Amino acid sequence: MMLLTFREKVIWLAAYLEGDGCFASSFYNKPYKYVRLQIKVDATDKDVLENMAEILGSIVTNGNLNGSRLGKKPIYNVTVSGAHAISWMMMLYQFMGSRRKLQIKKAINLWRNTEYKRLRKSSIEENSYYHALVSEGLKLAKTI
Repeated sequence: MMLLTFREKVIWLAAYLEGDGCFASSFYNKPYKYVRLQIKVDATDKDVLENMAEILGSIVTNGNLNGSRLGKKPIYNVTVSGAHAISWMMMLYQFMGSRRKLQIKKAINLWRNTEYKRLRKSSIEENSYYHALVSEGLKLAKTI
């Protein structure tokens, strides 16, 4: 990816996710209460997903593991989960359209209203780049 500022990367990411991303949230009650949050993208353009993975602090995985796409372009995935996903959702919220904002609000509200949150601090969040992201996301979340 060209040399872009952090803000430009976030805007590029938001634009891509607006069209092809998934903001998912699920509540589980057994064996204990927890929330599963994810941002996920599937695409056939590996180079684009490599750029996205670099921005998100994730990796590109191969989505063709079951062999159902024989003779077709391979599919690749980028996924972020947990605290990492919620911080990105909070950061991206301001750039999203109404449908995606609704998905993000649903995820944030589910996360906020769950007694036990299975979201633990990761080594990625200890990185100063992501620490700044999480801080900005948390400031924004208070306004949502």
